[in-house]
Amino acid sequence: MTVRLERPIGGGRLTASTLWTYVDRCAVRLTPGVPAVSGAGSTNLSNIGRSLPRTRGEAQIGWIQDGWSISALAHYVSDYRNDRSGITNPKISAWLTFDVVGEVELADGV
Repeated sequence: MTVRLERPIGGGRLTASTLWTYVDRCAVRLTPGVPAVSGAGSTNLSNIGRSLPRTRGEAQIGWIQDGWSISALAHYVSDYRNDRSGITNPKISAWLTFDVVGEVELADGV
């Protein structure tokens, strides 16, 4: 799901957006005739799938004015299973990271 908002305020524009993905199931079948394995919420090291946490999301808020902009972003990934053999703690914890991004236009068209 994606939601985006942009509004003029004062001499600039306020922007805000969010993007979230949820994977309910993902069946991975390695060879014909073999039962599929669930890849959702797993690192998928024991099959050909890629790491697939169930929930991922991003939120952004920013300001744009007179050739410059600044934004703050938050990125979230839910916890998931580490299916590598021999691991004593198979849970990979969820994490949340933040970024701040700024841009400056040096000249028209540059």
